Amino acid sequence: MVRNILAAILGLIVGWVVFTAIQTIGTLVFPPPVALDTNNLDSIKAYMESLSPAMYGVVLAGYAIGSFAAGLLIGKIAESKGNLIPIIVGGLFTIGWILNLIMLPHPIWVAVLGFFMYIPFTILGKNLTAGPATVTAGAGISSGAAAAEAGVSEGIVEAGSGMPMDVDVPEASGSDEEE
Repeated sequence: MVRNILAAILGLIVGWVVFTAIQTIGTLVFPPPVALDTNNLDSIKAYMESLSPAMYGVVLAGYAIGSFAAGLLIGKIAESKGNLIPIIVGGLFTIGWILNLIMLPHPIWVAVLGFFMYIPFTILGKNLTAGPATVTAGAGISSGAAAAEAGVSEGIVEAGSGMPMDVDVPEASGSDEEE
């Protein structure tokens, strides 16, 4: 449980650091024509309105990469190998995105695409790191050697085999069940 909480907290921190780093690099590559005064909300709004579409692309890429990095870290640290922790972390990032949209003007395409950056990329990062323990039997993945040889997974036939799903599949011969 402690590792799960630690994974979530560190995932949030890593995601935020990556978001910030990529946006900082983006402003060096695509400098906005308007100066930014972080103590003045009108200055921040004018700054946001002056950003180029390329810079908004960098911002969205930063959100995707930061969420992915958070997921990678969660997959390495968390005891739980399910998707609950990355969904929570991605959900918190999404809440931050909603607050950002409420406070600052964004083009519609950026606002819409932003919703698809956090949860999916956090889950993707976690799934790439957590290993095969996150894959469950019954989804076309065989759970035993005999079933794998038969192309069967606990009574479920792999897609594309042409066999109906309700057919009983006989056990593989040569097992030690005869006594």
